Amino acid sequence: MDTLAALVRSRAHRSEPALIDDATGEVVTGNELAGRVAARVRLLAAAGVHRGDRVAVLLPNSLACAETFLAAATVGAAAVPINLRWTAPEVEWLLADAEPRVLVADAERLAALAPLAHAPPVLGPELDASADPAPSLAAPRPDDPALILYTSGTTGRPKGAALTHGNLLWNAGRIAEWLALTSQDRVLTVMPLFHANAIVIGLLTPLLAGASTVVADRFRRDRFWASVERHRPTTAGTVPTMLAMLLAEPEIPPPVARASLRFLLIGSAPVPSELLLAFESRFGVPVIEGYGLTECTCRATFNPIDGRRRPGSCGLPLAPLRIVDSDERDVPPGTVGEILLRGPHVMQGYFRAPEASEETLLGHPAIAEAAVVGAPDPLYGEVVWAFVASRPEMSVDAAAVSRWCASRLADFKRPAEIVFLPELPKGPTGKVLKAPLRALAGNRS
Repeated sequence: MDTLAALVRSRAHRSEPALIDDATGEVVTGNELAGRVAARVRLLAAAGVHRGDRVAVLLPNSLACAETFLAAATVGAAAVPINLRWTAPEVEWLLADAEPRVLVADAERLAALAPLAHAPPVLGPELDASADPAPSLAAPRPDDPALILYTSGTTGRPKGAALTHGNLLWNAGRIAEWLALTSQDRVLTVMPLFHANAIVIGLLTPLLAGASTVVADRFRRDRFWASVERHRPTTAGTVPTMLAMLLAEPEIPPPVARASLRFLLIGSAPVPSELLLAFESRFGVPVIEGYGLTECTCRATFNPIDGRRRPGSCGLPLAPLRIVDSDERDVPPGTVGEILLRGPHVMQGYFRAPEASEETLLGHPAIAEAAVVGAPDPLYGEVVWAFVASRPEMSVDAAAVSRWCASRLADFKRPAEIVFLPELPKGPTGKVLKAPLRALAGNRS
């Protein structure tokens, strides 16, 4: 099996559930999924989508969203998921950069962003099984991009990580092996399907393992345990904030509501060991931590599921991984260094990688210098802090800078704190030094 089209075909003659809608309980079996994907392929082909094109997707978590990813890959196009929290200027920029052949979106999202000056032709998420048969299409190849995920960098423009069929299937297969997933497993997907974690672990990995996926529209702390009790998943992907929210709930679900879970998965942000231990103590469900990044498809490391896991550690590598110094020499254990990865999960490259642009903050007329760093946060793990120096002849305050950012950046990219300094610390060559700024943010947070 070397393409996502082949993955869909592999489920075509199976009657076991493949996808389940959390809200309605609708079940899509493997053979039904193949038929639904084929119907969406016909819709895409009728809209002029061919191998090598892009298909932008602006949909909430849903069966339609999952099926659209698989249909685009079957055509030989790359799906380009759009973060639902992005503002209209950010979506405009992505559409101009990715140049998708079509945009698959629901009316609600389009209305919230309207007008989009650079939007391509729009297809709704509705499934039309009566569409004309698709013409003969060139089959996708393993090294064709199947997914372009735009990174959510806090400064400058995001870059689209181009992930091939081979990248996705290798990483999904390795994760399935590591977690010992079988056809008896069921994954509850509450993470957003514009994120690599949800797409790879929440959708492709269970499909590859012969398991099933319950697609929830989003994480809701007051409904999470009810969904677990109703659908009986064996695992679910989470982030630290979700565990913190569940811990804050006064009610503990009865053991029967949690009995199906083998473990929960966690990643996407640093995870305090105290949070993991508190969650496991209260709910009796192990939490398996891992580390990854979009550029390596999804997961680079995972803790073992056999009891050897170490709370606070990101685990063991799934493929060759080194930690090196500035000269790319391996550093000894316990030494801070840079992570180097290689393997079949490493992306093909950045799609049309733009040159680094001035940071949004530096575009403000009253700001002379700016630097952004991450600061520890008890709920989110890490938040954005901005350090700025204003021009002597101009006056500006934190509220004005916040409004400037709010008009240009999604909420999760905006600085949680804006700190004014007379000037930013610099090294001998004039480069801004971020280490002292991180220390300052850590001391103040």
